[in-house]
Amino acid sequence: MNADGKHFDAVVVGSGFGGSINALRLTQAGKSVLVLERGKRYKPGEFPRDVTDVKNLFWRYPKHPDFRGLYEMRFFSGISAVVASGVGGGSLIYANIHIRPDSSLFDDPHWPQSINRQSLDPYYDKVAAMLGIAPIPPEIKLIKRDVYREAARKTGHEVFDPDQAVSWKEPVGPGREACRLTAECEFGCQYGAKNTLDLTYLA
Repeated sequence: MNADGKHFDAVVVGSGFGGSINALRLTQAGKSVLVLERGKRYKPGEFPRDVTDVKNLFWRYPKHPDFRGLYEMRFFSGISAVVASGVGGGSLIYANIHIRPDSSLFDDPHWPQSINRQSLDPYYDKVAAMLGIAPIPPEIKLIKRDVYREAARKTGHEVFDPDQAVSWKEPVGPGREACRLTAECEFGCQYGAKNTLDLTYLA
């Protein structure tokens, strides 16, 4: 039940990759769903860029109540992680890269036999369609890509352009623009070119 007294069939905590997809699937199954997210909804142009504006950059609530920014650092035994606080979760600050794991990865005996590339591919396909993933179009010229490819060729290595969840040429919604190639994907896209979860699964 929310503050207005409305009851929901399901409550999803978090609006990242796990939460947003589950929220959509539950809604498609006819369930009423409430998504709880601790962070704010960022519109294009609202992501923090001033490194001195630490209250809008970092999440340190409740220890520091005024710090409700985009990034939170979490430290565990032997591992650290940067997580996002905002509608869309980690999709706001990841690099948009989508590479399917090689089928040989699932040969590891720790994986259940029922989980393999063949069983997962239909779900990878669904995500790819929803996020509009595609490699950067070849007609978009990038000097750094050309230099990298030439270096790889000289050293006998192969390179490829990975699929990315980006609107390369055409804006796909109001207030959004095509990618401007600013390379600021991990800081929140100021132009709405990133096909984040708040603009896809939760839209």
